Amino acid sequence: MTEEPQPLTLSNMYEVLVTDSWGCFSAKNTGEMKDRSCLVLHEGLRIKGILRSSVTLPCSYDVNYYGLLPMCWGRRMCTLTRCGQQLLVTDGKTISYNLKSKYELSGDIEQGNLSLTIHDLNLGDEGWYCCRLEIHGLFNDRKEHIALTVIPDRLFKCPSDYKTPHSHERCQLDSRFQRTPSDVAFCNFMNLTTTFNGEMCDKFEAGFPLQRIIEFSQSLLSNLTLWKSIEKAERQRAVSHFLEVIESGVIAAALGLRNDSKIKLSSAILDVEISFVKRGNNMTGSDIITLQAKGNSMNVHSKTIIGDDDSALLAFISYSDVESILDPVLMEGESEDSRKLLRSQFYSKVITVTKGNNRTHKLNGTVNITFHGKEEGIAGSRKVCAHWKSRAESPYWATAGCQQKDLNETHTECICNHLSSFAVLLALYEITVELKVPLSLNHTQNAEGEIVPTPRVLWIVWEQQLAEGGRSTRLSDERSST
Repeated sequence: MTEEPQPLTLSNMYEVLVTDSWGCFSAKNTGEMKDRSCLVLHEGLRIKGILRSSVTLPCSYDVNYYGLLPMCWGRRMCTLTRCGQQLLVTDGKTISYNLKSKYELSGDIEQGNLSLTIHDLNLGDEGWYCCRLEIHGLFNDRKEHIALTVIPDRLFKCPSDYKTPHSHERCQLDSRFQRTPSDVAFCNFMNLTTTFNGEMCDKFEAGFPLQRIIEFSQSLLSNLTLWKSIEKAERQRAVSHFLEVIESGVIAAALGLRNDSKIKLSSAILDVEISFVKRGNNMTGSDIITLQAKGNSMNVHSKTIIGDDDSALLAFISYSDVESILDPVLMEGESEDSRKLLRSQFYSKVITVTKGNNRTHKLNGTVNITFHGKEEGIAGSRKVCAHWKSRAESPYWATAGCQQKDLNETHTECICNHLSSFAVLLALYEITVELKVPLSLNHTQNAEGEIVPTPRVLWIVWEQQLAEGGRSTRLSDERSST
């Protein structure tokens, strides 16, 4: 009695696994995964892989029954006689042809494991693949087809991405932290934003609605009692975290809506416009992306946004009233020696330009942002393009990396070499400070090695200036030492 052959299979011998650059799967059919998050979601012959990672398309046969078989892997559907657009060919024992090094047979060929691993996935790798085994006889060849979908990696921050002790955990674990009404209000704010951030991260694969972001923004920004209860220094940190969470939410929602067009959403509290950009074979100087929100606009070359990637997602967010709760603390100057603290006021609304905030994005050019500002300025003031420097202890507005150009009485253009939250401020005058205490007690060094004022010094200076209305503040020895 002839033994029935085991059918060729794409799923019952090898788990469908995806790997990142660290390597997180077991190639053996009985092996254990190092990380369950490496499992590719699949349904039938449809497999998903993560952008810039590796994916394995499984294919196997019964060597004991068939003997060693020649085979090929190809793009598109197999024809009656061959693989379409051959990627890799074997003679049953060794590889005789390999189109690119990104294609690799990850198993033991002589044991019938012909699973194809594709490294460094990009959007161009999406589509149909065919595993074809040449079996003796007319039209006996076995063909298995797999549809591969490439999904973007997570471009936004979730609670687990914060590497330093997060304020939310501090509020929950250290009851001593909540010792003032401001502390309590700040912790209430952190609980709200962290809950929203967690909800977003849990649901983004199934689709996170943009409308939910609008509702959350409305509920927080309209809660003036909450904002007034938070002291100024902590309010800066709270607004900084709010901007980051909304930025994450917009990116998460956009990933679920990924297509080849623009998405626009308008509301009283904020406007959002999103563009999906793919690398083309004929990118020219005219490939300019233009986005608009609440009377403000931006334009940037598609190559600047895509960089070394095959695609990118760009979001332009404009807020209606963030500046009413965010104080315009402006630090002007590129270096520590030239840096000056300036008394300023908002001339424009606050906007955010982002392609994701879970990793650093360097631009190969500049982004041009046009702000619709107030009709009248203040005598003796000058307009300054500034971006938000989000610091755990002392967020502030900075001018480095942006140039300003007046277009007319109401519109100002900012030309910047990075993505961030931006605004046009009116610089009024310099605040000079004399401190007679060691630098180490009044400044902190951030992750980039910059020396920046601590919130205590910064806000003593700021509040003193506002109270006295003068152009220079001298702190007494007693006040400096407290």
